[in-house]
Amino acid sequence: MSYQSPPLALLVLNHFLRKHDSRHSSMAEPPRVVSLNVGGHVYTTTLYTVTQYSDSKLAKLFSGEKQVPRDPKGNYFIDRDGALFKHVLNFLRTRKLTVPEDFQDFEQLEIEATFYGIKPLEEAVQKAKETRESTSSGPEILRLFYSSKTRLVLAGGLAMLQQLVPNARELGGSITSGSAYNFTASDGVVEGGQAKIPIKLEQLDAFLQHVVDEGFEVKMSNFFLDGNASQVWVFVRK
Repeated sequence: MSYQSPPLALLVLNHFLRKHDSRHSSMAEPPRVVSLNVGGHVYTTTLYTVTQYSDSKLAKLFSGEKQVPRDPKGNYFIDRDGALFKHVLNFLRTRKLTVPEDFQDFEQLEIEATFYGIKPLEEAVQKAKETRESTSSGPEILRLFYSSKTRLVLAGGLAMLQQLVPNARELGGSITSGSAYNFTASDGVVEGGQAKIPIKLEQLDAFLQHVVDEGFEVKMSNFFLDGNASQVWVFVRK
């Protein structure tokens, strides 16, 4: 009895099915789980989480270029501050820095972020530190005035204005400061300023949401029927 090779169409179909099964199998694989012992604190996460900033020192530890030491239980060992690493890990998971209201270790957390080479975390820590320092002496008050004639005008502490609209010049606006804008607070004289931003009425809601996202609450608002759609708000950030 002579052997007959399978039809060409059947061979092609079998090849396609094997290729499809291979792709499906690789896609169905769960992310690789890794355990880290950081200064005696053990964390469990995924390889994707710790390597998503590919240029960071933390990601390079798992690139295969260097051998990472392990503890007696097989966890990867990193000789750094274990308690603060939870903030590093949470930032990698959410892309957002979240710390308790009574958190004080900003200096050390920034050092840890620098060690791991995670630049976005460094910037987030610096911003959080500046915000905490600016609010430690009492609530911040921001006054906003908008009209179709003058556009948007903000008044308050100079540091606060620079934080809210760091790109004022790029928007075609300006921030003015000087002794005439300074005011007295509970802990002394605060350097004040005034910002003018030429935004349009349809952009106003987005800017007000930006103010709220920065931690401010509206305490007063008013609307004037003067033909210029004039509106006034007073925001407070504690």
